[in-house]
Amino acid sequence: MTLTAPIPAEIFDFWLETLIALRGPDILRMKGILHVEGAPCPFVVHGVQHIFDAPVPLKDWPACDTTSRVVVIARDIPKPDLEASLATLRLRPDPVALPEGVTVHRLEVPF
Repeated sequence: MTLTAPIPAEIFDFWLETLIALRGPDILRMKGILHVEGAPCPFVVHGVQHIFDAPVPLKDWPACDTTSRVVVIARDIPKPDLEASLATLRLRPDPVALPEGVTVHRLEVPF
């Protein structure tokens, strides 16, 4: 799957955590180059089943290429289900109105 727009960090985190929780044993391999909103460069992610290495920044990646790429090799997951899961990465979070006095802090690096 490829995505041309940068992915919000919270959407990627939600997708990956859900996939691992629900289908971790069936994920034989997952690799990706992800462009995360607000990050200065893309990250490489990869894992097997429930085990994922820490994302690695690709500091020398060409700035003009912001396409994210995700490859999932799985067993016993119907292709339409996996495609629907990957489509979650195209979602954009709705802004939430915070009560007065509430502050949200975000990390500079989303992982």
